[in-house]
Amino acid sequence: MNWRSGMRHLQIIAVVWTAFALLAAERSFAQTSQPNEKAIAERHGLPGLDEGFIPQGLTSLNSDVLLAGYIWPLPGPNSCRVYRLDKAGRTTGVQDIPAACSHGGGLAVASSRLFLADTRRLIELDPQKLFGPADPVKRVWPLAKPLEGSFLAGRAGEIWIGNYATKGSATIWRLRLSELDRQDASKPLAASASSFSINIPHRTQGAAFAPDGSLWLSQSGPSFGQLTRHNAATGAELARYPAPTGIEDIEFDDEGRLWASSETGSRRWNKAKSPFPFIYRIDTGVLRP
Repeated sequence: MNWRSGMRHLQIIAVVWTAFALLAAERSFAQTSQPNEKAIAERHGLPGLDEGFIPQGLTSLNSDVLLAGYIWPLPGPNSCRVYRLDKAGRTTGVQDIPAACSHGGGLAVASSRLFLADTRRLIELDPQKLFGPADPVKRVWPLAKPLEGSFLAGRAGEIWIGNYATKGSATIWRLRLSELDRQDASKPLAASASSFSINIPHRTQGAAFAPDGSLWLSQSGPSFGQLTRHNAATGAELARYPAPTGIEDIEFDDEGRLWASSETGSRRWNKAKSPFPFIYRIDTGVLRP
């Protein structure tokens, strides 16, 4: 055996070993008990964990689930990535975003338009070009404080953008697409472009509109997870449920089913007490306070 073939064998062994290690870890995480365990209707391992992918934004497009996040440690200013998964949890597409983006905290569809939120910018992506060779970035709006792109929710004609707060309350702002399109993308997008906002719980990580029009929010940290349901017109809290630790963004798919992902157990958050690195579907009818 020459040195080249020897190195090739070592590379194969390393790949096989990594695959077995990830499979063993996934099985171990699957056995971790989570709040409202009975409401977790299905779960699938997160893509890209071996590359340091940290899940953040999530949305549903056509019959697929799109999952956004970033690579850790950050490889540079363009650190965001989007995965496409089918309803069986199989990865069918991956796209590194060719724009300044370091978090990818929110992903949402509004009137068939796809938006990605980063802390200091809002990015519109072309769904037809995503996962192909062409540049999928259509437009980028810089954000002026207090607007921050920590998470997004979308519905017909509107995109809702929220900020993350560790204490007190956070805010989610409604931006009508017609108003957004009138904004000069060379100037920071200000909160004055929003005609409506509501206060929401601190540590909110994700948002989604349910088929009944209510606004669902997710809150989390390394040691807890929570879902809250709100009146979208007033912000009044209607219900609160324990959820898996590290829950990030959430979304209702085209069948009205709630999907979520958690970042605990990923490379950056691998010391969480109850790691749960999965994308999963929650049966809201089984949730208990």
